[in-house]
Amino acid sequence: MIVYLLYALGIRRAELISLKLGDVDFGRNVVKVTGKGDKKREIPFIASLCEELLLYLEAVETMCGGKRSLKEPLLVTYKGKSLYPAYVDRVVKNELGGVKGITGRKSPHVLRHSLAPELLNEGTDVDPELWNDLAERTIKALRKHNKERKIIIGSICWNNVYYLKDLRTFDDENVIYTFHMYDPSEFTHQRGVLQNKHCFYNRDMPYPGDIQRYKDFYKLAYNRDDAYTGYDIMDKKYMYDVMFPAKKFISEHPNAILWCGEFGTIRHAKLKWRMAWFKDVISFLKENHIPYCVWNYLSTPNDGNRFSLVDDDTRVILSRRLADIIAGKVD
Repeated sequence: MIVYLLYALGIRRAELISLKLGDVDFGRNVVKVTGKGDKKREIPFIASLCEELLLYLEAVETMCGGKRSLKEPLLVTYKGKSLYPAYVDRVVKNELGGVKGITGRKSPHVLRHSLAPELLNEGTDVDPELWNDLAERTIKALRKHNKERKIIIGSICWNNVYYLKDLRTFDDENVIYTFHMYDPSEFTHQRGVLQNKHCFYNRDMPYPGDIQRYKDFYKLAYNRDDAYTGYDIMDKKYMYDVMFPAKKFISEHPNAILWCGEFGTIRHAKLKWRMAWFKDVISFLKENHIPYCVWNYLSTPNDGNRFSLVDDDTRVILSRRLADIIAGKVD
């Protein structure tokens, strides 16, 4: 957890050590950090970090013999004591020592400086031009040190395929453009415990399936009656329509490499629905010669937000047919 927080939050060693339980706001997914000069700031964190941190804190409570107060340290040593600089350094050195490609000093400072490139993954709902300017500055900075390093850049709104139209392309053959595919989210994240609206709706979302159930979700979640106009069923036609911006991006930028870097479905969607959705998404990608990578987030057996493709215990893929679909055997 020490390495995870240093990397995910981009904080200093001293800031990590000073974190208290009360500094974490799980409702807003932010950590309150006190830095140099007693300056305070809030740092947002991703859902997966929230899950891992909750599991960690549960384990610490068990080790320490009960519930802890908000004024106690967020992280502790393996003996349940407060962190100290040498302990943090030792943990980081041991953890990074087994990672290929990391040379030189292995310290908390290295992890702090690893944060910036990761920020270019799944940008939030921001002005596209601000995002493009950031991407351009990042490319120029990286090219000063490495002319051939592959750089992957996605669009705003969590690499949403729709916003590929706003993504700037660059005169750099080693830049790869990407999008992520989780549409319709009512299906891919159905009953997800980290998505308030999906959890509240709490219904099975078949795929293919009656479009009315999808319309009902939008009515309940957003008070909208205009969702999915023109569709009678949630199926391949909708998926092809929603991914059309990727096809258009390729036609407008024939020399650019476009990659579907992430797509998947929550584990507790029925397997036959998951396979049908994967088949339609991958069929589109193959027809348009778009390379892809499937999201296989395992987490823990009782995690209500896991996207795993394998059995919890054996780590064997859930079905032979699912493996074939993922491998591109969709005909």
